Amino acid sequence: MKKLSFLLLLLAATLSFTACDKDDDTDTPIALNDPKVTFEIVVSELKPGVTQSQILQNDKDMEENFVKKQKGFLKRETAFSKDGKYYFAFVHWETLEDAEAAGAAFFQTTYATSGANLATAILFNHYVVGNNYNKGTLSYDPLATGNTYEAVVSNKKAAASWSDLTANDKAMGDNFVSQQPGFINRETAVSKDNTQFFAIVRWATLEDAENAGTAFFQTPYATAGADLADLVLFNHFVK
Repeated sequence: MKKLSFLLLLLAATLSFTACDKDDDTDTPIALNDPKVTFEIVVSELKPGVTQSQILQNDKDMEENFVKKQKGFLKRETAFSKDGKYYFAFVHWETLEDAEAAGAAFFQTTYATSGANLATAILFNHYVVGNNYNKGTLSYDPLATGNTYEAVVSNKKAAASWSDLTANDKAMGDNFVSQQPGFINRETAVSKDNTQFFAIVRWATLEDAENAGTAFFQTPYATAGADLADLVLFNHFVK
């Protein structure tokens, strides 16, 4: 199971990169150019005894009365992991500054306290789109039931260059991921400190996502790049 999870990580984060020497002067940080759309990723683990209904009610109140009123808000998507233990929130902001300002304001609200009573945040970070690769149609309904999100966060190792990472990520997205049944779209971004790579793939169903993972196991990508990134998060979340 661990091996399959790691291979699925490769599917979403495309860790099929060519290693470079740590002193390679071509390994420059990714330029976070306009448009600086920023992804805010929050993954929380439900506390014992807390129901999904409780999470949804608190989250709905917070979104309507706080998040949507913040400067730079674009859209927000949420889902539960397939085992129901984790809650995933994916927010689009116009800029990193907007995202950080909203975050600072949030922790002064009662929603921060009520949320902490229901779940424990295991990941909270901002990722800037910049020049990164996006593939697929964006004309889908983020509120539709059945949508499955495949979310992956990985730490780039020092020996891996960003130029190789992004070039190979695009090639893999074009040649494998986007060709799989049920593929809707895929977006990638990099943390503001240029240490983490984030990928989200949207699939029509959970079955599509898992079938793509099985198919990926049979490709050359499955054996490439294992020493180039450390997994921080991999999971499927179902709307």
